[in-house]
Amino acid sequence: MPETLAIIDGHYYAYRFFFAMPPQTGPGGRPTGVLTAFANLFRDLRANAAITHWVCVFDVDTTFRHQLDPNYKAHRDPTPEILARQIGDMDALCAASGIPVVRALGFEADDVLFTYARQAERADFDVRLLTRDKDVDQCLSARVRTWDIGKNELRGPPELLAEKGLTPAQVVDYLSMIGDTSDNVPGITGVGPKNAAKLLTQYGTLANVLAHVDELKGKQQENVRAFIPRAEHTRQLITLVDVPDLPALDTFRIDRNFVGDEAVYATFGFNRARYFATPPKAASADPSGYRTLTADALPQLVADLRRAGRFAIDTETTGLDPLLAELVGISIAWGEHGGRGAVYLPIQGLAEERHQPLPLDLVRSELGPLLADATVAKFGQNLKYDARILTHHGLTVAGWNGDTMLASWLLDPARESHGLDHLARTFLGEEKIATHQVVDLAAGQTMAQVPIAQVATYACEDAQCTWRLAQILEAKLAENQLLEVYRTQEVPIAACLARLEQAGIGVDATILATSKANLEQYLDQVMVGIRAQAGPQFNPNSPKQIAELLFTKLKLPVISSTKSGPSTDASVLEALRHLHELPDLLLQHRSLSKLIGTYLARLPDYISSVDGRIHSHFKQTGTETGRLSSDEPNLQNIPKKSNLGREIRAAFVPASGHVFIAADYSQIELRILAHLSGDPTLKAAFAANTDIHRFVAAQVNSVDAAAVTPAQRNAAKAINFGIIYGQSAFGLSQQLGIPRGQAQRFIDDYFARFSEVQRYVALVVADAAAKGYAETMAGRRRYIPMLGSGNRNERLQGERIALNSTIQGSAADLIKRAMLRCERTLPNGARLILQIHDELVVEAPDALVTAAADALRTAMTGAWELTVPLIAETRQGRSWFDVS
Repeated sequence: MPETLAIIDGHYYAYRFFFAMPPQTGPGGRPTGVLTAFANLFRDLRANAAITHWVCVFDVDTTFRHQLDPNYKAHRDPTPEILARQIGDMDALCAASGIPVVRALGFEADDVLFTYARQAERADFDVRLLTRDKDVDQCLSARVRTWDIGKNELRGPPELLAEKGLTPAQVVDYLSMIGDTSDNVPGITGVGPKNAAKLLTQYGTLANVLAHVDELKGKQQENVRAFIPRAEHTRQLITLVDVPDLPALDTFRIDRNFVGDEAVYATFGFNRARYFATPPKAASADPSGYRTLTADALPQLVADLRRAGRFAIDTETTGLDPLLAELVGISIAWGEHGGRGAVYLPIQGLAEERHQPLPLDLVRSELGPLLADATVAKFGQNLKYDARILTHHGLTVAGWNGDTMLASWLLDPARESHGLDHLARTFLGEEKIATHQVVDLAAGQTMAQVPIAQVATYACEDAQCTWRLAQILEAKLAENQLLEVYRTQEVPIAACLARLEQAGIGVDATILATSKANLEQYLDQVMVGIRAQAGPQFNPNSPKQIAELLFTKLKLPVISSTKSGPSTDASVLEALRHLHELPDLLLQHRSLSKLIGTYLARLPDYISSVDGRIHSHFKQTGTETGRLSSDEPNLQNIPKKSNLGREIRAAFVPASGHVFIAADYSQIELRILAHLSGDPTLKAAFAANTDIHRFVAAQVNSVDAAAVTPAQRNAAKAINFGIIYGQSAFGLSQQLGIPRGQAQRFIDDYFARFSEVQRYVALVVADAAAKGYAETMAGRRRYIPMLGSGNRNERLQGERIALNSTIQGSAADLIKRAMLRCERTLPNGARLILQIHDELVVEAPDALVTAAADALRTAMTGAWELTVPLIAETRQGRSWFDVS
């Protein structure tokens, strides 16, 4: 069986993968979609036993063809920044994958490919060219063929003849005649692929075509004659040439035992074991460095940890609810055994001769003072959970200064997972012991029912992985100038959220039940109204039936369409409300059904049996903009402006003798826009504390503020927020129900009045496109691969995301800073219990209302020094409804 050389056209595949692969990012948000596709390609080639040799060839910036013709490739657009960054990483990926890379100064990759194809053929190799660049058709022969690896299709001289009517020997003539627009090489005017092939079939070569120009007719004769003076020059640009002094073929033999470079693969966020036949090892555990402590070893542990000054801590529990879960054990790692060591403190578990549970009171007395000592730093993986568990068991932790989950999120908010198992695979190249290997959760087993030694190995591995990951991730944070926002904002907020979740919010189950009954009765009335017009069998939850009724029977206009037909989403129904009463009834039905099904029917299930309060979970890593999200239950989506939503808020009440105090920022995102853009007119409006929407309406419409109509103010409000979200004229026209041209004029008039805003918008987009990410005022990054997309719609979406992420992301940073200030300044006895977007809610004893309100207002208005004032007025009441 002959040896086979696979030659990869690096630039061809880079562009192909770039436009075919979805956006993807790795550690630090670096774009990795193209690199991932290459890693997969290398894996597939390595696994193909028929391939014995391989090489990847790349272009260089300047070649002899540029010297022959300054216009050669001169019109090409620059390589998209996202793609260029990945091409820059290709040498590292190839080296880490064991594949040789060849570039030749002064020559193109196609020349290198051509040279190796000829050399290999002479050495009795079969050659597979991984490219479909038309220039390499010159290389084809019985043993040299292009290869579509995805379809496993080979293409040689027979396929070329069937496809284009050419032999390989005619390819240079053919390409010279038709020219190459991508390389800025003009051919014969008016001669396309069919005519060129026809002429070559008739005359054999370009030289013969030119020699018989007098036999051609009309315009074709004229064009061919005009081509004669530049024919040889064109052939020189088209013809592939032999490249001297290239590495020898025998250096390209595939090493099937190559296992890859773990460090480089981790840099790209790749799990090395996925790409190589031999994984690094089955698990990361190194139990030789693990210890299960006895009672007499606790003092020494505390002394060791104080000397270390910083350690990783993790808990094992009987469940995921911090209010109900029991503490099973604590694992700690601090760098002993080169970072491979860890200790386990068993508090529950099946005892063995050498491993006995430690009394919780003993652990509190020995370890408690160390955990409460803020001068000794602690970090974890999802510290919020561990903080709540430890606090609930009388072990309050101070000095949190790291969280590997948050470090991962800061480096790449779009990472598919920030869980410990995924991070260990990504950055350590290791598979952790899976939870199901230790405990049978499906059967209801808990860690407390597992032998201590088994839990100890699992727990110690968690702690030492967290320790090792912290070293890697925090170094990357420093490299990307993210360490300060990590230490001063995100990690402290995690600890703050732990306290907020632990506090919970009171809820009156009786009010919930009454509201549910009232809204169900209202829903029944709405259904009567719907079916009176639509018929008794009409299903208001069926988009198909709604579309049939609205657009076929009632002949209402189709506002927008989907692949399956006319859209019936909320925006469509809103647009149709003024034409018929049925769309309004359908909207009411949807709203009521959601409020009942999502909230009133489910909220009672979340009332804790421990304290009668609801303890929602607040997630820092749930959004790419940095806004906190809420679940179990989601309190952030309870409608604030509708009376129905406010009725649900009436069920949330403070403890006896307490009140709620709430404050939210006034138009915070617009204020941040004014600050960041520096627009003097917008800043002056905020400085004067005017109605910003009325002010903008007056500016855009050139009227006095007092003369602004409600419709003008509404349009200005839509433009104000549309600017933040990068809304297009089409989107604005849909929102306002006006022609697109009129919407565009609104936007143009806005930018004419607020020119610095327009300049700022352009600057943000250009900066994000150049860097590959948008940045908040605090320095957090959101990577946006779409900015480098060749698809215009994707690129425009990326531009909208860039602007929104900068402004909304800065607003998210601001509210977090306000929360931290609030905790520091609230009087003892008052506590922060809710964060809902730009709103904070405090629960305080009646006697501390004034002090708590002042502290809340001061914390929010002083959270960041902007060039426009921050406004947050406080409200107080006996329910969340009262302060909404």
